Amino acid sequence: MEIEPDPYSMMINHSFKYLFNKYKEKRRIFLLEELSKAGFTKESPEIKKDEFIAAFIATEDALKRSSSKNKIMTLSNMLVYGVGSGKLFENPSSYHEILSIIDDLSDREIIILYHLYDYRNNDTSYCIETEPKNMTSYIAEKMNCDAELSSALLTRLERTGLLSITHGYSGAKSHELSALATELRKWVEFQIDQGHIHST
Repeated sequence: MEIEPDPYSMMINHSFKYLFNKYKEKRRIFLLEELSKAGFTKESPEIKKDEFIAAFIATEDALKRSSSKNKIMTLSNMLVYGVGSGKLFENPSSYHEILSIIDDLSDREIIILYHLYDYRNNDTSYCIETEPKNMTSYIAEKMNCDAELSSALLTRLERTGLLSITHGYSGAKSHELSALATELRKWVEFQIDQGHIHST
């Protein structure tokens, strides 16, 4: 026996499709507007390259999963920065890898990375390898949270491959920013320094 479609279910399905399409359209328009603000038009030679088209599709897809304004700005401006600096065309696969990593990070995790970079550059007590308790205290102070939460946030960064734990000859553990985190650095600092994410 053929089952008749439920009118109510059909109405909900239709409404969902409409809202989803509007949501996607809004994200795409925002991305295009950011490119336009940077001076890129449909006639720009960069826009016609296969590398850009692939990156645009990937970035748009990431935007569909983003709800925070900070993350939307970060992902959009990553593409603008990649095109404007030429880095996207120099190494397209690197762009997609970095995009995937940043897409997976929360605003707070991106800000923590920024503070860790700043810690390494400007704090005289930091020597790339830093005792976990010192780094935990530093992040707790910067993020205005307790040491327990700071430690948990750093542990999550370990799982992403951006922060690693090493063991010295004495057996003591120390945190160290990974090579991947160093590669990610220019993108993270660009976003915060340009005001797309607030570091405090």
